[in-house]
Formats: sequence, C-alpha cells, structure tokens
Amino acid sequence: MPRFTSLKSPSAFRVLAAASWRAPNDPTVLGMIDVDYSAAAAFIARYDAVFGTHLTPTHLVGRAAGLLMRRHPEANAVIRFSGIKLRPGADVFFMVDSGEGHNLTGRKLDAVDALSLGDIERSLRASVNDIRAGNDATFGAGHARLRRTPLWLARPVAKLMSFLANRLGLDMRPMGPPPDAFGGAIVTSLARFGFETGFPALVPFAEAGFIVALMELRDMPWVVGDRVEPRPVLRLCCTTDHRIVDGYLGGRLLKELKALLSDPEQLLTEEECTIWAKDADAPAPASA
Repeated sequence: MPRFTSLKSPSAFRVLAAASWRAPNDPTVLGMIDVDYSAAAAFIARYDAVFGTHLTPTHLVGRAAGLLMRRHPEANAVIRFSGIKLRPGADVFFMVDSGEGHNLTGRKLDAVDALSLGDIERSLRASVNDIRAGNDATFGAGHARLRRTPLWLARPVAKLMSFLANRLGLDMRPMGPPPDAFGGAIVTSLARFGFETGFPALVPFAEAGFIVALMELRDMPWVVGDRVEPRPVLRLCCTTDHRIVDGYLGGRLLKELKALLSDPEQLLTEEECTIWAKDADAPAPASA
C-alpha cells in the first residue's frame, strides 16, 4: 500500500475545498463559447481613454453576467426549504487571486446590472489592493482560521456555517460568511494559469446558479464572411447548477453573453452612453 504524506501548510482555499466536496454527485451542466474579441479590445481601449479606467475582459464578463440575471431572473435563484426563491438583486462574485495563484478569495459586488463598468473596475481594484496588502481584516482572519482547522472538523463547520448563513439568513461575520455571500453568479479568470479550456467546479456553500471562467486570450482562425482570418479569441467556460439553470436556459445565457461581448457598447449604462456619444462627436485632434 502506498504511503501518503501530508501536504504542508495547505492554503485556506484547499482546506475549504476538501471540506466541502465528497464524491461527485451534484447536478451540473457544462457549456463553452468562443468569442471574437476584436470588438471588445477596441471597446476597452476607447473606454479607458474616455473614462480613465483599466478595464479587463473580467470586468466585461461580470457586467454582462449582471445584465443576464436581470433579463432572466429565474437564473438568479436559490433553493430554500419552501422551494425555489428569486434573489432581489443581480449580485456577482469576482474571484481574486490573493498572491501567485496559491490562495483564492474574492469580492461580491451588489446590483451589478446597475453598476457602470468604471464602478466595477474601481471597486475590484480597491478590493484586490487591500487583500494583497494585508489590509483586509476579514480575509486575513478567515483564512488564518481555516488553515489551522483540521480537515475532519472543517467539513462539518463549513456545512454548519453554510446552513446558518444561507438557509437561515444569519450574518455569521466574523466567524463565517454573511448571508448569500456569493450572489447569483461567479466570474473567475484562468487566463494567467495558461488554460485553453477549463470548467470551474460549483462551490456548494456559494449557491450561485452559474460560474463563468475566462480562458487565455489566443489568436485563432476565424471565419469572416467568405474568408478565414486570424482573430483574438476569448473562450468562456460555464458551469451551471442544473437545479436552477437547465440546458435550455444555460444555452440562452451563453448565446446572449456572446452577443454582449461581440457588441460591448450594450454593456454601457445610460449615463455612460451619453458621455460615449459626446466623445464620438468630438472633432479629431489635428495631426502634428
């Protein structure tokens, strides 16, 4: 019989993951789309110039997820004792790498369907800076406790905290998560890890209806009219909770997500649209 050795100093995420999942038996549906990123790249360059931001594909996908939950409230639901309940807001959880890919955490932004892309970018940038600088007390304390918790104890504790926060709606801070800490959708990027295709696992205690993962942006052959051209292509992999998002609804979400990213001006708020239009009408600067 092989002799196994203990993993030294496991991250808090590894402890929590090991405590949460047993043998795979949860209902999931997997889906994938490729998006021609040419329009999104041009859009981001112009948006950053107009609004002074530093957008990434993650911001666009997160904003799109919020709009999709507003369009399809049935995808923004949770399972409760009395049945399937709809969330009051389109909240999105953005996964954050707290340092060199070894420890993952994140931030939930409320009512993303009402936020501008600039609001999303600034909020996430501030959160990431606080976490990586060690200025986020909740993140630091929670992860330190998890790393000290033995696996046999972490599993029942995670289930208890999830029950108290998600089923009973109790605010468990600072011991555990607040109610509905992850919202209806999770957005994460696997690009920096070099993934071409990868489907994230549903997190049982998160209770999000779907997770969208961004892959590495690559140049690929793309059919344009009657020609094949090299285009930057963004692959998006989606995992859904089949209890909430079935195959039909999941297909609609992916199709509409692709449409939003292919024409990203649809992601602008009304206020942004006004500024965007004024910028388009401004005369071009004189050449030197």
